[in-house]
Amino acid sequence: MSPKVYILGYGNLGKHLLKLFLSRGIGVGGVFSNQTLELSGVQTFSKTNINEILAEGDIVFITTKDNDIHSSILQISNDSVIKLYCSGSLALSEFVDCNHVGIWYPLYSFSSEVEIDWKLVPVFVEYSDSVTQMSLEKLNNSLNLNIRFLNSEDRAQLHLSAVFANNFVNACLIGSQEVLRENEQLSFDYLLPIIQQTIDKVKLNNPILVQTGPAFRGDETTISTHLKQLRNCADEADIYRSISKYIQQKFEK
Repeated sequence: MSPKVYILGYGNLGKHLLKLFLSRGIGVGGVFSNQTLELSGVQTFSKTNINEILAEGDIVFITTKDNDIHSSILQISNDSVIKLYCSGSLALSEFVDCNHVGIWYPLYSFSSEVEIDWKLVPVFVEYSDSVTQMSLEKLNNSLNLNIRFLNSEDRAQLHLSAVFANNFVNACLIGSQEVLRENEQLSFDYLLPIIQQTIDKVKLNNPILVQTGPAFRGDETTISTHLKQLRNCADEADIYRSISKYIQQKFEK
């Protein structure tokens, strides 16, 4: 019997991985989850039954929170199972006592209802041994994605950078929505062109070369006015002050 691919955890990443594997004709053995799942054409199992299900050479994608990855790997008693986790920050060296461990880290933001174009997603891999490497290479050839090797130290640095580029930027967009929330005459849609322009500019330029705004110009009058406007938005005012200070320090003349 050919080895199969399993997914442990069924959050946003787990859901998108399952769609990817099925679309590429990968033999999916099932999904392990503590949730009660009803998935069309895919078997679901409780995590407590994992060692009854997994067979020699099977591949398990561990898509749990970082805090649960180590215990999930240790739970798998069959040493021949290939255990791949999808964390950007957890170093492979933390699993030196475990056989056949690898990383399959897609650098992207996964939301449940947003479809993913996997051709745009860079995937970074690392592995503990040649057996895991061969299994990864065979699987990656079937997936036909943009996949490259990256060591743990570099991957952690890339993950940190991604938090600034994605999570923090999105948090600022939440802040921009909050600023408009009480005014029914103003739509967040008005901001979409400038949001798109921001992304388009950094595709062609170093971000430090295209910074604009009152903090960049040293326009203290406008900054003071904005903070007065934010008097009822304490969280957003704190963000405004912090980022304005960051910009001013970066471009201090």
